[in-house]
Amino acid sequence: TISSELATSPAALRARRQLLSAGAAAGVAAGFNAPIAGVFFALEVVPAQVRAAVTSEEVELGPAERSSGRQRREQRREQRQGGKLPPDAATRLRLRRDAAELDVKSNTAIVATVLAAVASAL
Repeated sequence: TISSELATSPAALRARRQLLSAGAAAGVAAGFNAPIAGVFFALEVVPAQVRAAVTSEEVELGPAERSSGRQRREQRREQRQGGKLPPDAATRLRLRRDAAELDVKSNTAIVATVLAAVASAL
């Protein structure tokens, strides 16, 4: 459905991660009445947890993993001749985890985190 496509789009996932970071900062800032501690918590702890939350199920199988053995050999032969090899699943997982961590540390997320922490501590 359209709503499920929008919910899992890269932009929607990025926004959800940024809101998670801002919410964590606001919670710590309000709970301890310490906005700076909330910001540091959001910048240190949340990215590691977001990175760990990206699982291998979220990484789509590439064409090499979906096809049969014969098709896979033909695709690899064509790709070698073209000089391009597809990234394996482990590489794609590492890249997705890096992107998830960077979403939380982006400029937009940092601004939202600081504003949420300061507003909640007031």
